[in-house]
Order: sequence, then structure tokens, then C-alpha cells
Amino acid sequence: MLTPGCLPPAPMPNPDSGGFSRPVFSVVVPAFDEAEGIAEFHRRLSAVMDALGEVWEVVYVNDGSHDLTLRVLEDLRAHDRRMALVNLSRNFGKEIA
Repeated sequence: MLTPGCLPPAPMPNPDSGGFSRPVFSVVVPAFDEAEGIAEFHRRLSAVMDALGEVWEVVYVNDGSHDLTLRVLEDLRAHDRRMALVNLSRNFGKEIA
């Protein structure tokens, strides 16, 4: 069901403890053929979540996209440690994703 390359989020530094902290918020986002808009969505989501002032993460679930969604998500993941990526082997539908 899951393909190799599912990437968990990196631990987030916690300046108060000198170590790492768990996210207070986790956002799960199913994605199917969203290459055109997913980067802008991530930018807006990040702005809203950052404004909360808490440690957060987002888990994108690529639901068997046929376009470049997976590549865009991988590029985002390379630049944002708060992001995890699950790549499903085929389209299961948003409810499953």
C-alpha cells in the first residue's frame, strides 16, 4: 500500500529545552493531481500555522497522482522540515488517504 520513500517530518528544535519537541498540531492533507496549486497551498498553510505560535507539522498523502504532485511535494519536503510525505501506490480516494 505504501511505496518506498515515505518521509517522516524531521524533529523540530525546541529552543526552550535545548532539545527537540513534538508538534502541538498535525495537519493531514490528501493530494490527488494537485501539482499546479499545492505549493501555494503549502505557503498559505504555513503562514496560518506559524501565526499560531506553536510547533506544528503537516503530513501530505499523495493519493496516486498522475501529474507531478509527488515531485512538487518532494521538493517542498526538501525545504521544510515540518513536512512529512506519504506516497500511496495508487488512488484510494480522499477518505482512505
